[in-house]
Amino acid sequence: MKSLWILLLLCACQLTSYSQRDLPISLVTETSTTYYTDGSAKSNNRMFFQLPGETPQRLGFLGRRLGKHLSEDPAIQKEFKGFKTYGAVSQTLALATSATLILAIFSNDEVGPTGEEQGWFKTYQWPIYCGIGYLAAGYLAQTKLTKSVELHNGLLGDSSQPSFLDIQPIAASPAAIGPALTIRF
Repeated sequence: MKSLWILLLLCACQLTSYSQRDLPISLVTETSTTYYTDGSAKSNNRMFFQLPGETPQRLGFLGRRLGKHLSEDPAIQKEFKGFKTYGAVSQTLALATSATLILAIFSNDEVGPTGEEQGWFKTYQWPIYCGIGYLAAGYLAQTKLTKSVELHNGLLGDSSQPSFLDIQPIAASPAAIGPALTIRF
C-alpha cells in the first residue's frame, strides 16, 4: 500500500513538471540605473524569464532554470544547446580578456628583441581579440536564447506574445521621416 502511494506521488510530481513545459515563456529584461552626483549614470541590465501568472525568475547559470520549462522538441533543444555553448564560450572569453589585459599591462616587454619599442596594438592585441570574441559570442548566445523561446512559444501556438520584429511603414512622429523599425524583446 505504501508503494502505491509513493508511486502516485511520483506520478503527480512528474505531471506537474510536464505541465510546466506546456506554458508560454516570456523573456523580461530588468534595467536599473544609478545616477551619480557628478551627472554621470550607470545602467545595469538583467535577463529574466516569466511564466504566465508567476513572478519573473532568473535564468540560472547558462539557462539552467529556464531549460526545465522548455519543450523537449529537438529543434528547440538544439537552439538551447547552442545558447549554452555560446554562453560558455562568452564567459570563457570574458575571463581570457581580463587575464590577457592584466598580463599586457604588467608585462615588462616594452622593448622587443631588436631593441625597438613595440606598438600599442602588438602589446594589447590578445585582450582586443578576446574582447571582440566575448562580445560576438555573447550576441550569438542571446540570439540562440531568443530563438529557442520563440520556437517553444510557437510550438504552443501562443498568440498573446507580440511579434519579434514589427516593421511600420511610416514613423508616428512627424519629426521623423521615413520607415520605422521596432524590435521587441
